[in-house]
Amino acid sequence: MLSWDLTGRGDIVTALTTTAEYDVAADVATVRAHGRLDLRTAPMMRAALLKAVAECPVAVIVNVTDCVAGHSAALTVFPAVARHQAGQPTVALLVSGADEDFLRDGGRAALGPVASYRTDDEARAAAAVARAHQDRLSLRTVAEPTAPAAARDLIATACRSWALEGLRENAILVISELVANAVLHAGGEIRVEAVLRQAFLHLRVYDTSPVVPIPGPRLDEPGFRDHGRGLRLIQLHCTGWGYTLNSGSDGKVVWATLRARRIGN
Repeated sequence: MLSWDLTGRGDIVTALTTTAEYDVAADVATVRAHGRLDLRTAPMMRAALLKAVAECPVAVIVNVTDCVAGHSAALTVFPAVARHQAGQPTVALLVSGADEDFLRDGGRAALGPVASYRTDDEARAAAAVARAHQDRLSLRTVAEPTAPAAARDLIATACRSWALEGLRENAILVISELVANAVLHAGGEIRVEAVLRQAFLHLRVYDTSPVVPIPGPRLDEPGFRDHGRGLRLIQLHCTGWGYTLNSGSDGKVVWATLRARRIGN
């Protein structure tokens, strides 16, 4: 939870609080805002949204049902965040729960290209449509020694199908390490996804463990051995990686992104 109390008194009129929830199955983050969004608290909103966007979900839904818009110009924080994504897969930013009072005095125009929906369900439906239009390959397997090989085959097929042969070697290495970590540390069911998102190949591995991944020693550290090198190799070959814990139950998704082509191509 992120909060910013500008008065020191906890007064909801001059304070803004945000909480984030993640549905890793739907690949959607929901940021709920409580309090007042104005020119003073807009940087707080921006920080919360950039943190959610950095996890590279398909969409970030911003629920403003319990938020008061103190100034319509503060709503420009939403299109500003939507534009701030040049170095990663584009994440759809969707606003939900914005009534006429929230959007009064030019607020709707301030949102610019950011879509607004009455409810979270409507916004989630829009996110599902965006997800359905992505090129995506996936498999379900279990935590057993054959799982990394099955994941490698999936990624080889994805690179061949999407004309990404130049990424094939690195992508196979990355997915192999991600799945091997899930086999070693999580157990249970594993789901693997490869998604072509604009100029990026986005790899995701779901497992049933809430234990967060921690990189081992640096690759150049003296006495370094093979064990624990996986996340460091991923850092070496990817433009970004991270993990998201599921808000609804145990489990997480660990993701990694490789640049598939130059931005703008």
